This record gives sequence, C-alpha cells and structure tokens, in this order.
Amino acid sequence: MTIDKNIARAVLAFAAAHGRCWKRELSNGWLHARYPGDLQVARNTLGPGWLARVTIAQLQAAAAD
Repeated sequence: MTIDKNIARAVLAFAAAHGRCWKRELSNGWLHARYPGDLQVARNTLGPGWLARVTIAQLQAAAAD
C-alpha cells in the first residue's frame, strides 16, 4: 500500500516526539480520536494493521518521494 507523503511525515513527526513506544501511543490515541488531521486520516485509510507492520524506514522512504 502506498503511503501518502503528508501522512508519512505526520507519523514520522509523531514517532520522533513519542520515542520508543510511538506505535502504542498512536494506537491508543486512535481509539479515542485524539489525533486529528493526517494522523486520523492514516487511521481511517491505512488502519491499525498497517500501524503494526509499518517501519520507520518505510515512512522515511514515503516522506522523501
């Protein structure tokens, strides 16, 4: 699945701000709709399964395209 550049950048920024546990924090936030904008778009279009599989390297590649 192709990752939108804006979504990749938003998730990378989130990961940088939340450290090692960024996936858990984002997943929990998604459950309570805490993160509007591109982070919520990621949840709605890519889903929790994607979050479990995606890597920082994949996000970086998508952000650079």
